[in-house]
Amino acid sequence: RENAVGLYLDIYRSHAATLNAGEKSAAETLLRGELPHLAQGAVRTALLIWLGELYEASAEGAMTAATLARADSARMMWAQAISGSGTVEQSGRAMLLLARSLENAGFAGAMDSAAHLYGTLTGRWPQSRWAALAGLRIARMHLSQERYSVAYATARNWVSHNTYASDTPECRAVLAEAAYHTGRYGLAAALFGRMEQDSLERNGRMRFECYRIRALAGIGEYAAANSLLVRYLSRCSAPEERQAGFAAAVDLFLEAGNSRQAMQYLAQLPEQSEFHALARVRWLVWSLEQGADAGKTRKELERYRKSAWNERSEE
Repeated sequence: RENAVGLYLDIYRSHAATLNAGEKSAAETLLRGELPHLAQGAVRTALLIWLGELYEASAEGAMTAATLARADSARMMWAQAISGSGTVEQSGRAMLLLARSLENAGFAGAMDSAAHLYGTLTGRWPQSRWAALAGLRIARMHLSQERYSVAYATARNWVSHNTYASDTPECRAVLAEAAYHTGRYGLAAALFGRMEQDSLERNGRMRFECYRIRALAGIGEYAAANSLLVRYLSRCSAPEERQAGFAAAVDLFLEAGNSRQAMQYLAQLPEQSEFHALARVRWLVWSLEQGADAGKTRKELERYRKSAWNERSEE
């Protein structure tokens, strides 16, 4: 029976794209019905992993009670697969899938659970491809929690042990962002430049272009940064994208010693925008460096430090 179920699952996965909705539904119902009859082992584990992926796919979209329940079901399938006496390959895959799901879950303790699973993967099967993928995810998690130095060290360590995959888009993205946030602007600018050909979703691409403008300014490549800024602003129309560009322009022109141009861009930012707050803080720091009234300037900086946008960024 187990061999028959395993073969059926393999055939279904290979031909799912050619089946109509009714045929898919019938096959999926049959496979779900087989789960209680399977003993612990590779076939049951493979079925659990597949069911988890099926539930996860159906949980995409708007966050409702139904989609949350399906996401929970996916995680339950993968948790069972991890302890299901499957192969090392299966256990590693299930653990990675569960960790990624928890990383994006958003409920209390989910991120810590994901970090624990990633750590288990790298410790238990350090030479596996799942451990390699987990190491990079750990670096990305540190980035999301603004632990930039740790993120950079983790990413560099990952690259040193996985040189075969160090030139992938995901690796470039993590290392470039970590380098940027730790002041390694030369490396960041070079990596962001190589990402122009990568297939990134729009929000990520626009954010990285703003980082690249700032990184180029940080190494004195003002002309290149300005050219990129002009190109960026010509291609974006959404208010938040333009505001991000204006904030990057403030950084660029203050670095280049053109405070008048920087102020012109700062003036275009709505005061309620968090980009205005970020750019204004940059302006105030520059003013202090230029000898502005320390008491007055520091008082305004303290006001921004206690503002709502900053409290959100520190959570």
